[in-house]
Amino acid sequence: MDSFENYRRAKEIYGGRVGKSSNLKGWFVVILLAFFTLTAWIFAYQGYTLDRAIEETAFQPRGFDPFADARADIPLEPGVLLTERKPHELAVVFLDVGQGDAIFIQTPMNQNILIDAGEGGSPDFERARRVFAGERMILPFLARNKIDRLDYFIATHPHSDHIGGAQTILSEIPVEELWISGYEHPTSSNLEMLQAAQRQNTMIRAPQEIGGDLYPGIELELDGNVKGWLLYTNPEASNVNNSSLVLLFYYGDNSILLTGDLEFPGEEAMIKQWGEQLDIDILKVGHHGSANTSTGSNFANFVKPRHSVFTVGEYNTYGHPSPEVVDRLRRLGSEIHRTDRDGTIFGFLDGQNVRITNRKDLGVVVD
Repeated sequence: MDSFENYRRAKEIYGGRVGKSSNLKGWFVVILLAFFTLTAWIFAYQGYTLDRAIEETAFQPRGFDPFADARADIPLEPGVLLTERKPHELAVVFLDVGQGDAIFIQTPMNQNILIDAGEGGSPDFERARRVFAGERMILPFLARNKIDRLDYFIATHPHSDHIGGAQTILSEIPVEELWISGYEHPTSSNLEMLQAAQRQNTMIRAPQEIGGDLYPGIELELDGNVKGWLLYTNPEASNVNNSSLVLLFYYGDNSILLTGDLEFPGEEAMIKQWGEQLDIDILKVGHHGSANTSTGSNFANFVKPRHSVFTVGEYNTYGHPSPEVVDRLRRLGSEIHRTDRDGTIFGFLDGQNVRITNRKDLGVVVD
């Protein structure tokens, strides 16, 4: 049998027209293709409308809660703050907000502190992803834990990956005091944060250098055995990162250092002023683990953290955290924790011991 005869018989079996019509009718193929096209369009449209609905929550009036129905049927699960924190413990939660910072602290006396609020919908940098951390992560987290007010909201510095969600937070729940670095940075996220605080009559406190009352060494007013201090201010720094407010918390023998995006000059200034007092259990690593700007060898050796937390986004375009910084801290004996790999990270301190847990599924989905 020649090759053409093979071809003819195959066409008779599998379709086509060689002496007779195909077994698979043309109209059936058209209907099948139309069905798959319609199905794909429906799923694409649902995804588009859901994303638009989430984005629009940033512009809803005070009191609007798009997550209320979804949260009503969600039980508190292990790893969520109030089911894990024992009454005598201090909790620090490094929320997984992608490439940015949002850190929540609750004291044994149930005082609530939020340090930074993640990226919003208008990033300062072209390569940054929109996150809407306030709507998608922080407010739902607070609501699930029945937290309806903040004693302090510390905005370490006015970059949008740290304050992009601030306007949402300040518009939705009462905040007693807002602490700012005072660095002049005329971006929409910074302006919206300050305007939201003014509308709520939140007390805004800034460093003394620009006429405020904050200074290195000022103490937060906390109850019980928890102590908190502001270690560093520099509203006239050479860049925004180096204006970061730095906070130190002590509970018994336990300590937490939160450095914002502080860079080498600020680290050296803190060593000169505070020296051996910088012996830390939990370090929030500066500037997401950038080796070009932060966590120099001298600073790392002074701090000697038992646990190092990197707040970084999965597959971020900046190369954070730097392997150099990770290795530097690991060689000091520090246990490494990363929000890009571990999700939301929970630290529980009882005044002597620290225990760390995490929830990989408790985080935002970035655009």
